[in-house]
Amino acid sequence: MEEMAGELLDIACERIMHLERPAYIKDSELRFVAVNAAYARLFGRAPDEFHGLRSEDVDDVSDRRDVGDCERRALVFGTEETALFAGDGWFDDQVVVIERFMPADDRAFVFGLFGAWNEEREARDEPVLTHAPVREDFERIPAPPAFTPPPLDATVTEALDLIDIGLGVFDPQGRLVYCNAGFRVIYGEPCGHFDLGVTYRMLLERIYDYGVARFGDEIVQGFGTREQWVSGRIEQAQRPHYDKVEPACDGGWLRCVNRRLDDGSMIVLRLDVTAQKEQELALRRHIGETELFRSVLEEMPVAVFMRDAAHRLTFVNEAYADMVGAPRAELIGTTEAEVFDDAGRDFHAKNDDVLENGTLIQRDDVLPRRDGSVLPIITRMARIDTGTEKYVVGSMTDVSMLKAREAQLEEARLEAETLHRDVGSVLESMPVGILILTPDLTIEFANPAFHEIWDYPAETVLAGSPFRDYVRFNFDRGLYACYGEDFEDVFQRRVRELCDVSENDQREVSIPNGKTLIITAKNLSGGKVLISYVDISAVRDSERRMQETRRELERVGQFMKDATCVMTQGLIVMENDLIVLSNEAAARILHVPPELVAHGGSASAIFDHCAARGDFGGDPEALGQSWRKVIADKHSFSHGFLAAGQTWVRMEANFSGQGHWMFVLNDLTEMKRREEELTALLARSEAADRAKSEFLANMSHEIRTPMNGVLGMAELLSRTQLDTRQRTFVDIIGKSGNALLTIINDILDFSKIDAGQMKLRKAPFDPVEAVEDVATLMSSAAADKDIELLVRCGPDVPQVVVGDAGRFRQIVTNLVGNAVKFTEMGYVLIDVTAEPDGEGAVLLGLRVEDTGIGIAGEKLDTIFEKFSQGDGSSTRRHDGTGLGLAITSGLVDLFGGYITVTSEPGRGSIFSVRLPMVAPARSGEVKGLPVNVNGARVLIIDDNAVSRGILEEQARRWGFDAFATGSGEEALALLQAAADFGVDVDAVVLDYRAQGMSGADIARAIRREPRFDDLAIIFLTSMDAVGDDDFFSALKVQAHLMKPARAKVLRSAIVDAVRAARIRRLSAAPDRPAITSTLSASVASAAAQSQAGGLDVLVAEDNEVNCIVFSQILQGLDLRFLIVNDGQQALEAWREHKPGVILMDVSMPVMNGHQATRAIRAHEGAAIARGETVEPVPIVGVTAHAHAADRDLCFQSGMNDYLSKPLSPEMLEEKIGRWLPRKAKASSTN
Repeated sequence: MEEMAGELLDIACERIMHLERPAYIKDSELRFVAVNAAYARLFGRAPDEFHGLRSEDVDDVSDRRDVGDCERRALVFGTEETALFAGDGWFDDQVVVIERFMPADDRAFVFGLFGAWNEEREARDEPVLTHAPVREDFERIPAPPAFTPPPLDATVTEALDLIDIGLGVFDPQGRLVYCNAGFRVIYGEPCGHFDLGVTYRMLLERIYDYGVARFGDEIVQGFGTREQWVSGRIEQAQRPHYDKVEPACDGGWLRCVNRRLDDGSMIVLRLDVTAQKEQELALRRHIGETELFRSVLEEMPVAVFMRDAAHRLTFVNEAYADMVGAPRAELIGTTEAEVFDDAGRDFHAKNDDVLENGTLIQRDDVLPRRDGSVLPIITRMARIDTGTEKYVVGSMTDVSMLKAREAQLEEARLEAETLHRDVGSVLESMPVGILILTPDLTIEFANPAFHEIWDYPAETVLAGSPFRDYVRFNFDRGLYACYGEDFEDVFQRRVRELCDVSENDQREVSIPNGKTLIITAKNLSGGKVLISYVDISAVRDSERRMQETRRELERVGQFMKDATCVMTQGLIVMENDLIVLSNEAAARILHVPPELVAHGGSASAIFDHCAARGDFGGDPEALGQSWRKVIADKHSFSHGFLAAGQTWVRMEANFSGQGHWMFVLNDLTEMKRREEELTALLARSEAADRAKSEFLANMSHEIRTPMNGVLGMAELLSRTQLDTRQRTFVDIIGKSGNALLTIINDILDFSKIDAGQMKLRKAPFDPVEAVEDVATLMSSAAADKDIELLVRCGPDVPQVVVGDAGRFRQIVTNLVGNAVKFTEMGYVLIDVTAEPDGEGAVLLGLRVEDTGIGIAGEKLDTIFEKFSQGDGSSTRRHDGTGLGLAITSGLVDLFGGYITVTSEPGRGSIFSVRLPMVAPARSGEVKGLPVNVNGARVLIIDDNAVSRGILEEQARRWGFDAFATGSGEEALALLQAAADFGVDVDAVVLDYRAQGMSGADIARAIRREPRFDDLAIIFLTSMDAVGDDDFFSALKVQAHLMKPARAKVLRSAIVDAVRAARIRRLSAAPDRPAITSTLSASVASAAAQSQAGGLDVLVAEDNEVNCIVFSQILQGLDLRFLIVNDGQQALEAWREHKPGVILMDVSMPVMNGHQATRAIRAHEGAAIARGETVEPVPIVGVTAHAHAADRDLCFQSGMNDYLSKPLSPEMLEEKIGRWLPRKAKASSTN
């Protein structure tokens, strides 16, 4: 539909372009949509310049306003209108025919087409006008001489005389050759009698003279001089066509038409249009009034509307459109329902009432707007009856502001009431006494503070009582003694004081009860008086104290002045670059004249004086500029300089909150001298530290090498046939040597930590295995003291972390060794935990708890210092250097962790360590139990509650159905009860050395019961019971493990024992032997394999004692070996014998171990390059150096492993057992 409407509008616009007459199209807002060329020529514009403009934007001729009014009537009522478009001298008056067309239902347009005025008059067939008679008082205008008018037919002449138009014909010379009766009638008044042949100029001159005679100077003022006007009219007559309505000299109106013919003659038509012009003027006045009323309605802030009998809007003003929220063009012609939807039905009914009954309505309404909002309004409606049509005229007034104002007034009223209450509350709660008196001196209000100030009873209500009673009460108490002794005189004086209240009447009064008051009186509205009483007793007391304080401050100020005089530091206090305070030391330190730093001096003068002598270097201006900027920003600063080449000065500048700058000058000359001495001492100290490090490094090898011989020979000697006394001596030698070696290691470690030279290695390791290794190592010492060594590893501890495993073991060893050393009974618990510490990292926790002697509280703060011991007396029971915990603390710091200790003397100590570690992705969760042992029931018997809890937790974590008990009797009762109920217990894990009923007794009791023959028994034993295999076989013990048992080993032992027991139970197979495992069997197997291939071990060692140690140990292992004394011999022996493994000492003559290893690896590489099949020989480095850097050098030279002196048979046996099987396996594979 919209597309069709657009096409119709385009067609209409296109068609007017081809019209010869002026034509235009306007929209509903009377803006030009299109004009043709003829219309544009009327205004001297191009057609495209009119688009979007209004008529008043193009033309400002007021006589054409009726065109706009007709356009509006046509647009609203749809009627065809005709209007006169007045000419302006360039064109004649035109008739405009105006009509509305609507290419769509919701869009209306106006079409205007121009025509000639005479055509419109002829169409109307107006009556002939009555002409005035010819004036007789004018002189007759004779015809020119020798003028003969052309003859005319009498019939034509008679016919022309009958028409009501004046007709005259002038020849080319401007002479009148014919005129009809109508012409003479029209010009008879101004011109009198005239004959044919009279010229056109003569008639014009007579007309001008008539006008001057009748209207005087108005003619001259309006038309100019006689010649100007006549010449102008003659010039108009020269035009081919002239048609215009003009005022006549008699006050009427003439339509003057001149038509110049081709032969030069002119036909003149004169039509009296006075009646039409008067109608036109009346119409214009009516249109003006209408336009005025319309403008008034448009400008009114009230929405005005008019509806016809069909309830369609015929008029709305702009306020109505704004209130409804829709354009006026859309509203014209719409009904109530179309504008207001559902609410329109109510409006329609009320409008019906007005139309039918003429009811005058004024009511409150709610107007729904197009945007969904509503407005509160007052509607007034009335009926207008034109005789043929009835209309509803109404107005709508937006009262939202009034409603809001009403709400604001109501809110203001509530606020005023609230404020009144609040003011009352404020007055009641004010600490100032308030008294309000009415004009008749009645108390209207008195607050509690008033009662309190005047000691008036609080329960007495003063409001409503006379002021006289109040004065009487105070008079009786003697408070007005200064006023006199007669009450009436006192009262009248108080009244006069209240009557004479000025604007700021305030006075201070001290009353006999010791209070000091400020009494202020102020006039209120209505003749009331407000009296306030401020108790300033505390203020006066404070002022008195302030006076005392001021005197004290003056005294302190004098002390400060005296103190600044004796200060060794220089002091200068400045304000706005001027010195306000300085002491004598300032001039002395700066080496400047005293008057330069005196009161009133300038900071700039001091700076310039010091800069001139070179105190501030080569660019003092830049330094001064930087100081000025810092001072402007009020930032503190300091600067050091050499004053006068004599005194080193450190200046500290600080800004105080009171706007002062304080400059403190410190004499650093002595400090500089000491600094130089300290620099020299530091250099000497660093040199001594380097010498110490070099000495310790060299002594490490020199001490360890003979120590290796001592401990090695002691170990070999202990394996010979010795009596008890000799064995005691050998044991003392071994223990003393190991103790000395531990001290040496501690000193070396501490020296590296203290010098900051110890570096941590990063390699993956199992923290649980590391802790269990240390526990196994320390189990012997714990067993010797008959204490339990327990290990607990939390379920969150990762299987692999990245860090320095050796230093981690050292931390554990130091803490556990310390705990074992200082524990005489009970247990030592090693608890390992872990918690997340970010992505890919954990915080590894190590907690070592013991039941030892504890640490005194005063020693806890120094326990980690070097050479510090819990018991430092000469009578202490436990030996040691005091470096263990200091080294441990240093190692923990290297890890980036922290260590804490809690202790109670006599109860034990707890050392807690937290170490951050990198935790790679888990290799896998804890493996579940095999199918054939799934759901196995395990009974744990241990009298130690801590150990019992650890074992039960481990068993449950592995998936066993575990239960723990603390006594043998209870365990046997449980087994009996389970058997009675048909519940099989698969295994018993029991402590060999249980208190009360021992582990052996429990095992014997179990084996005495035939129904428990298939029950697996696993013993947890101490070091001294490990080798008693006959005893365990007699009790049919399936496994026995040394405490503390490794978690993996214990799990495997339980799994194997349960599996064997279940298989035996099912197949009635004979009992399996006990589970045992020793390193000697594996070593013997490895030795047997090595003997089949030649030389097993090649030893390169230059120390004779160590050579004996190696030979004795290797003979005991039944291995074939060869010992050489330097690296060159080792290289040659390798070429000849191709040993299975090489034990290479690092420090040897001729060629050291590193060089020999590189030479061997070079030969192997060359053989491989030649295409030969070569298996690299395992090389184990042997050195007395105990640092990680030494181990790295071994690996860098090509060695496979590392062995530290002094050697023990177990360590050597373990290394050989590790590397010889590799060769055997490789050989069998080849």
